[in-house]
Amino acid sequence: MRQPRDATLVVAFAGGGTGGHVYPGIAVYERLPASMRDRALWVGSRTGVERAIVERFGITYRGVSAGKLRRYVSVRNLLVPFQVTAGFLEARRVLRTHRVDVLFSKGGFVAVPVVLAAWSLGIPVAIHESDATAGLATRLTAPFAKCVFLAYTIDGFGRRLGNRSVVVGNPIRRTMVTGRPEAAFVSFGERASRLEAAGLPLLLVLGGSLGARQINRLVWNSLNRLCASAIVVHQTGTSDTIPADAVHEHYVARPSFTDELGSLYARADLVVSRAGAGSLAEIAANRIPAVLLPLSSRISRGDQAYNARVFDQFGVATVLNTDRTEAETFASTVVGILSDRAKLGKMRESYRAVPTTDAAETIAAWLRS
Repeated sequence: MRQPRDATLVVAFAGGGTGGHVYPGIAVYERLPASMRDRALWVGSRTGVERAIVERFGITYRGVSAGKLRRYVSVRNLLVPFQVTAGFLEARRVLRTHRVDVLFSKGGFVAVPVVLAAWSLGIPVAIHESDATAGLATRLTAPFAKCVFLAYTIDGFGRRLGNRSVVVGNPIRRTMVTGRPEAAFVSFGERASRLEAAGLPLLLVLGGSLGARQINRLVWNSLNRLCASAIVVHQTGTSDTIPADAVHEHYVARPSFTDELGSLYARADLVVSRAGAGSLAEIAANRIPAVLLPLSSRISRGDQAYNARVFDQFGVATVLNTDRTEAETFASTVVGILSDRAKLGKMRESYRAVPTTDAAETIAAWLRS
């Protein structure tokens, strides 16, 4: 009897730089049949955060050279063409050695040489753009992809791709939407029962895998006021040190969360976050009212500001200017929303107008076909 095609397929994933370029790929990986997961590999940078994340899920990891184009004047930009060329040659060797049949790219600077290597070997490529605007890696790799999955309709860009583009939303892991609110504090050990007994709403603060220094400072500078109204669970990221005086009986801070994040989402009354596409997809899937502080366009391409405006227009989030918001304004906004149950309810109800699809399953089906 002839074996199903997916019984012999080898799929490779590419992407990295931040968790936002990794976890959506993990979501797709988890929807593949076991036979494909066993042979899957991830091609990322040699020194990026993606290695630790990917290896935690038991996926074979191969690092290649990668050149990050900086959006400011830097002599390091002169090295980028050489780094990309090296990454291209290294990726070709990796893809050939593992006899890869299909590549899925989640973006980030490391994805460019990997996509080019796959295309040069005749390996079909699918890519995904998470944001409401097309990033540089997406624009560079789209011409070499058989299918370009988009989270949102991107005027102009999508039309140029014709029937090669498909709007699917953002892939999210199942554990992010199957959490149990009663399990939100379980991983906090002996503090769990005290936090639950406090009977306060839960404010979930997300700094991302690397951290959001400005958000962290706003929380720490207004901690007592916040903790008077809520239990504050704070993901600080790995690049910031939690101050010794950031202590309160209603405050829990950790550099990162893993699968317990799904239960925290299920229990949260309000979330404070940047406006990265991955976090917003998880927040929307759980219908949590949000206060968003998008990354400034001074140090980014402005995609987070655009994402935040979309959520603001749907009425599910309040957007604050990251560069201008002081601790007093931040605390007043957060406490004001938490104390207004009618407003929280209206924001949750407004999520009904936000389109949702199972992007991870749609992309996994394409990879299996």
